[in-house]
Amino acid sequence: MRREYIKELRGDSRKEAFDLYNHIDLKELKEAYLAAIPQLGIRGVASFCSIA
Repeated sequence: MRREYIKELRGDSRKEAFDLYNHIDLKELKEAYLAAIPQLGIRGVASFCSIA
């Protein structure tokens, strides 16, 4: 994942001049994030609990 994306996800402040002029597209950020994290396939708490 690009360094700029990681900094944006962590909430780092934009200290460098390049960061001030570099626009991060949120759609691209989301796609890169979802591609980088493992897919766990968790559907929700209700699927793990059985209510009698």
